[in-house]
Amino acid sequence: MDVGPLADESSEQKSTDWPVACCSTETIMSSNEKPWEVAYLRAALEVDGQKVPERIVSAREAVAKRLKDLGGNPDHHAERHEMECALAALTHLEDEVRIWPSATTPSNTALLP
Repeated sequence: MDVGPLADESSEQKSTDWPVACCSTETIMSSNEKPWEVAYLRAALEVDGQKVPERIVSAREAVAKRLKDLGGNPDHHAERHEMECALAALTHLEDEVRIWPSATTPSNTALLP
């Protein structure tokens, strides 16, 4: 039984049959991702509510570093757009953490499966 996300296309197995472990952040964040993308994904996929704020800060810092590295380079339009979208998503995530602060308390994490 193949459990990887790149199962043989001829296989009759459906993606819903894969174990949850195939969707870990390590699998999603492959080695060809840029550091800012990795930081963004870690923030967006963090399940520990208390770690979300620090993940957001790290992601914003990584995006800022990449933008500084690009400087006045007129290329990289697609990447700049991706970073703008990531920053907008981080802002929404930040708003969610502010709106639902009780979701970040340790007492509520005990209720999760």
